[in-house]
Order: sequence, then structure tokens, then C-alpha cells
Amino acid sequence: MQRRLKGTQRQWVEKALLSGKSLKHTDLIKACGGTGGWRLGAVIHELATDNWPIQRRYESGHRMATYSVPAGFKPGEPFQLGLPL
Repeated sequence: MQRRLKGTQRQWVEKALLSGKSLKHTDLIKACGGTGGWRLGAVIHELATDNWPIQRRYESGHRMATYSVPAGFKPGEPFQLGLPL
């Protein structure tokens, strides 16, 4: 049986990032039951376009990023240089 997310992939990613989790591409695939979630990069791009301070970390020798947001970030509130205003 295919597992479904509650809400959209973007909503799942937003909730995970705001809860302090760091996400890799494989995390979204697992959350979708292994049969979806192939567009984490696209969701991250949308969030960055919407002024989310996305942090990207690449492990040595790997092209897959781990994404996070700074602690204390809340969408819609002023945020500069990774620090709340």
C-alpha cells in the first residue's frame, strides 16, 4: 500500500524544516513511501524564492545537499544574516 503525505510535499518540507530538522533528498522519498518525493530541490527553490533563509551543506565528495533553516526562523517575520530582527 502506498503511503501518502498529509498535505503537499511543500507543507511537509516546511513543517520538517521549522521543527529544526535537516533534510536530504532521501528523507522526502521515505516520507512519500518510496514512490514519490523526487522534487525536494524544487521545493527548496520555492522556499528560497519566498525569502526562506535556506542553509545548504554538502558533504565532502557528494553533490547531494542537506537543507535546513536557522534556529528561530519563522516565516513572515523579518530575518537578516541568519539572525531574527
